[in-house]
Amino acid sequence: SRGITISKFFCEGLPKVYANPVQLEQVFMNLASNARDAIEATGRGQGRIEVHTRISGKLVEVIIRDDGIGMDERTKAKAFNPFFTTKEVGQGMGLGLSLSYGILSRIHATIVVESELGKGSAFRIRIPTDYRELA
Repeated sequence: SRGITISKFFCEGLPKVYANPVQLEQVFMNLASNARDAIEATGRGQGRIEVHTRISGKLVEVIIRDDGIGMDERTKAKAFNPFFTTKEVGQGMGLGLSLSYGILSRIHATIVVESELGKGSAFRIRIPTDYRELA
């Protein structure tokens, strides 16, 4: 809907991860919602979101990429800060990426953003299959 195409590129044999599924769903829904908002901010009336998964050793990697408005260096540097938002008043509180970062940190996962203004963003998440083995 909204002129946005979602493409999924899931690798076969992806292992299960030890994590709270509700919290991971919150992370993924937040990233998808932000991608949608970034595409809509372009004013093109269409866009693309891609979700990629792959295995990297004992990590599961998830990449969520959009062709939205993208971020400049200043925005990227503050993206995970609580209450930082580029949205208009009443459109967002600036907590989604901060909460996502916290959820992922608790299971020893990482999230990084790659973005270029006018070209879109990609969020790369690396989740250990079982964070308890890292303790």
